[in-house]
Amino acid sequence: MIKKTAIKAMILIMVLISAVQIPAFADSKFLAVDETHAVVTISYEIDSDSDLRVAVVHDDGKQFYPLTSTGQSFSLPFGDGSYVIGIYERVEGNSFALKAQEAIKVDLDEQSRFLASAYNVNWNQNDTAIQMAQTLIEGATSDQEKVERIHAFVTESIQYDYDKAASIGAGYVPEIDHTVQLGTGICYDYASLTAAMLRSVGIPTKLHKGYSDEITSYHAWNTVLVNGEWKLIDTTLDAANSVEDFTGHMFKDDSSYNSEKVF
Repeated sequence: MIKKTAIKAMILIMVLISAVQIPAFADSKFLAVDETHAVVTISYEIDSDSDLRVAVVHDDGKQFYPLTSTGQSFSLPFGDGSYVIGIYERVEGNSFALKAQEAIKVDLDEQSRFLASAYNVNWNQNDTAIQMAQTLIEGATSDQEKVERIHAFVTESIQYDYDKAASIGAGYVPEIDHTVQLGTGICYDYASLTAAMLRSVGIPTKLHKGYSDEITSYHAWNTVLVNGEWKLIDTTLDAANSVEDFTGHMFKDDSSYNSEKVF
């Protein structure tokens, strides 16, 4: 659950950036493409006082990310096809200028892209949360059992942070170890942590943003690939409900969820 004012602020930035005229494709070569994991890595010199955004533009939609350091990786969330990757710099107020862009065409592996570390599902093997995931699945005999164990850890260990939800700013990105150390978070934290832990143990996992009949505000949740089928889990909702055994309740009815973005 994310504060509506923060969402409006981010939407305003997106509209303003998307309104900038994109010229003919430039051969800037500032990025490396990893088709297996559906990510692009940006190599662009950044001044300490620069305020930069990365625009990932596809026929099916646009996604915008803050660019804070060279070597950052960003997901290609719209699947196969042609993308334009642009770097924009804030000029003043909500005005942005295009600094560089590159056109790419990709043929992505659908499952592998949801196993990789990405901008908002950021993890590596040295993370405390990822080491916990490896320990949690020891002895598990099926993918569903792995999901159940990690689901139980997240829902039992993380409490919803209402103060954070009321004050979160636009552009917030979860840090999974920070979530585990604090033991609190918002829905975005729950979904990012869940996705990172499951991806790290070989379970393809999507992070969704959108709306649910169960939640009154903008929301984040996951779908996981189990036995060849994508199934919906909502660790935020399950952490809030006092159900002693979630084995029969973990997978949700996806008809009550409206996904707007998938990562």
